[in-house]
Amino acid sequence: MSCIAALPSAQAEYAAINAMLDQINSCLDHLEEKNDHLHARLKELLESNRQARMEFQQHLSEGEAQEAEAQRPGLDS
Repeated sequence: MSCIAALPSAQAEYAAINAMLDQINSCLDHLEEKNDHLHARLKELLESNRQARMEFQQHLSEGEAQEAEAQRPGLDS
């Protein structure tokens, strides 16, 4: 087989490889977009959980303070 005869098959091979690489690149771009979206959603969820925990702790502290106040003997009696 001559080098000239092998040239079209090599070009076809390179074209096929190039097409596969384009497809892989497209898939990776899509995965990166999904990853960025998930990362943003997880950050939102984390912030929401922090806020809820802080509110819960604040309500718990207020409840404990009110309970302690109610258990103190009155000085007015």
